[in-house]
Amino acid sequence: MLTIDNILWVIPGVVFVNAYNRIRTLNHIDLSGWPYVFFLVLVASATWIPARFLVQEYGLFVDGYKNESILLVAILFVFVGILVIWFKISWSHWLFPGIRYDNFCLKCIELEGEVVFMTLKNEKVYMGILWKYPESPRSRHESQSVSVVPLQSGFRSSEDKRIIWNIKYHYDSGKDMEDMETVIPRSEIVTFGKFSEKTHQRFAGNGGSFGTIIENR
Repeated sequence: MLTIDNILWVIPGVVFVNAYNRIRTLNHIDLSGWPYVFFLVLVASATWIPARFLVQEYGLFVDGYKNESILLVAILFVFVGILVIWFKISWSHWLFPGIRYDNFCLKCIELEGEVVFMTLKNEKVYMGILWKYPESPRSRHESQSVSVVPLQSGFRSSEDKRIIWNIKYHYDSGKDMEDMETVIPRSEIVTFGKFSEKTHQRFAGNGGSFGTIIENR
């Protein structure tokens, strides 16, 4: 049965989760969906139980306002926890400034599931769906990688840098697409961005909007 006590009990959890989402950075998980509910219940329990013990044990309440007193103590615990998290986030940025998301990671987040175009150091080119990207900016850039499901691949001509597509991929199902996932180290990527057919028409060279296609798969 829903009572006023049940409502008061969850308030510290709601305060914590919403305060956390406001101070978090892109390095930290957004508490939404089931993580929101999990941490709401966890924090509500972890703060309400000791707050109730303190209020009952030491009489930290005004007569007739016992539950309200417990709520105030529980919220005080929440703010202490939020301050600790905020200081931890602030100090980590000061001590490790290189762990924040850079423009590459932000661009990957923006383009997840979109058709992208990239050129590698070996002049290989890919046009495909951005499948996965570095989930943790804390890892070394050299160890980071992205994966694409290629729609076309090819290379740039050594003479005039014109794009020559030598493979065009066809997929019958989502499973086929997963099987063709291609992992590419970030350190090998020279250019990376959203694929634009209009722009490609200007730079692909002969052969129409998709350049020269030599082989289909």
